Amino acid sequence: MLVGLLCALGSAAAFAGCSVFQHLAARADPRHDAWLLLRLVRRPLWLAGGVLNAVGVGLQAVALAYVPILVVAPVRLAGLPMALPMTAAIDKRRIRLDEIGAALLCAGGGAGFLLATHTTGGRPALTGVQGIVLVVVAVAVDAVCALLARRRDWRFVALATSGGLLNGLNAALLATVSRSFAGSNLSVLVWAVPALAAVGLLALLRTQQGLQAAQIGPPLAAMTIAEPVAAVVAGVLLLGEAVPGDATARAVQVLSAAAGLAGAGLLRYLEGERRSAG
Repeated sequence: MLVGLLCALGSAAAFAGCSVFQHLAARADPRHDAWLLLRLVRRPLWLAGGVLNAVGVGLQAVALAYVPILVVAPVRLAGLPMALPMTAAIDKRRIRLDEIGAALLCAGGGAGFLLATHTTGGRPALTGVQGIVLVVVAVAVDAVCALLARRRDWRFVALATSGGLLNGLNAALLATVSRSFAGSNLSVLVWAVPALAAVGLLALLRTQQGLQAAQIGPPLAAMTIAEPVAAVVAGVLLLGEAVPGDATARAVQVLSAAAGLAGAGLLRYLEGERRSAG
C-alpha cells in the first residue's frame, strides 16, 4: 500500500510539472486544430513536459498495480497545489496567503478521503466487453465536451475537462494493463494496450488544446477535478471497487472529497481574480 501511495504522489508531482511546461509551449501556438500535437513535438519545452508525463504515467501504472483506483485517484488532487509554486515562479510573483489556504484545503481534502477509505473487493482487470464500453463512453464524453468548446468563452475549460475525464476513464485501462502484465495474463494486453493508447492519445490532444489558454489556472483546475471524478466512477462501476464503512466514515469521505474539489475550484477562481486585477 505504501509503495502504491508514494508512486501515486510522485505521479501527481510529475503531472503538475508536465502541465506547467506544456502550457508554456502550447499557449505559444495560435492555431486550434487536430494537428497541434505534431507541431508541439518540435518544441523542446513541450518535450521536457512530455518526459515528465511519461514518468507520471509510469508511476501511476506502478501505483495501480498495488492499490485500487479509489485510493490512487484522490492523490491526483495534490498536483494542483504542487503546480502553484511553479506557476508563481514563472509569473515572478509571491504566493498569496489565500492561495496557500486553497492549496491546503485541496491537499487536505484528498488526504482526508484517503485516511477514511478502505477499499475491498473489485476485479483486477476489465473484461473485453467492459473495455469496449469504456471506449464508447470516452468518445461520447469527448463529443459532448467538443460541442461545449464551440462557445468561445468555454473553449479551453471544456477541452481541458474532456482531457481530464478521458484520463480518469483511462485509469481503468491502465490498471488493467498494469495488473495483467504483473500477473502474466498477457492475452488481455492484446485489446487493452490499443484501447489504452487510443484513449490516451485523444486525452493528450484535448489537454494540450486546453492548455493553449493564456492562463493555466482554469484548464489545470478543470483537468485536476475531472480526472479523479471519472477515475472513481470507472473504479466503482467497471472494476467493482467498493468502499465499506459506517456512516461516520462515509460522511468523512464525502466531506473530504467536497473539500478537495472546493480547494481546486478556489485556486482556479483566485488565479482568475488575480489576473483580472493585474
